[in-house]
Amino acid sequence: MARSLTHFLFGATLVLLVGTAITLRYGLDRDWGLWLVPAGGVWGLVPDVHHVSPVREDQIYALHNSPVVDVFALHYTLDQPISREMPHAGILASLLFFTCAVAVFSLAPVVRDRLDPPQTTRGRLFTAAAGGAVAAGYGVVAATAVFLHTGRLPVLAALAGFGNLGGLTLLFAGLVVLSALAVVGGLLVALAFEAVASPRHTTGPVAGATLGTAVSLVSWAGVAVLVALWMAAVHGVAIPVPWFHWPALAGLAAFGATCGLFYALLRGAFVRPSTTASPRGMD
Repeated sequence: MARSLTHFLFGATLVLLVGTAITLRYGLDRDWGLWLVPAGGVWGLVPDVHHVSPVREDQIYALHNSPVVDVFALHYTLDQPISREMPHAGILASLLFFTCAVAVFSLAPVVRDRLDPPQTTRGRLFTAAAGGAVAAGYGVVAATAVFLHTGRLPVLAALAGFGNLGGLTLLFAGLVVLSALAVVGGLLVALAFEAVASPRHTTGPVAGATLGTAVSLVSWAGVAVLVALWMAAVHGVAIPVPWFHWPALAGLAAFGATCGLFYALLRGAFVRPSTTASPRGMD
């Protein structure tokens, strides 16, 4: 029951946060937002249908135990043994995230409506930096899923000097390091947008995801050199320069595409009033 509640709340949280960006960008009626909670919660619980299915329980349960079901609000990741060791902590964290998501969904349009679109270079840079940092939060979710599946989140923590930790603490340290790096990545994505996009025109989410992915590919090449130099200077370990790490490429690509997509949505909400935009602009 504890894990089911965690899955429900986490799914509802993700859908609310995605709905916030779409609502801001396209000026949709927020009255339908209440339906996002049960929709997201059920989405997060779909892999648990084997508990109530009258047929093919074994096949559905086998699918439940595969990484594929992470498309349902990271269901597989949240069911890992390290998560099961602290079920009450999982519920508490899910409740906190859900409460924050409700606050963001409720207050973000109010804040947006009280702010005028930036007219000066300084204002646009500040808005870009803020948007990049927020979009990085969306990207962290995608990157975390990739790094958890490839077992690289503890490695990331070890690279930053937290290798002496263990268990859930080590994963948390890796998540903190990843989040800090994501803020830098979000700023890079924002700078790339402002360098190629007109300050008076919006950019579609597809173009945003494409640009974000391109930034991540360029960053991967830089990381391949920096990590090798870092390992030699800090840990005394010699590795080839450049050090091309394919799991890192997957994580960066997931981050870049997600961050770019949501930065485009958020940028469109502030470049011009979202009520003038049409959902058709999503493609």
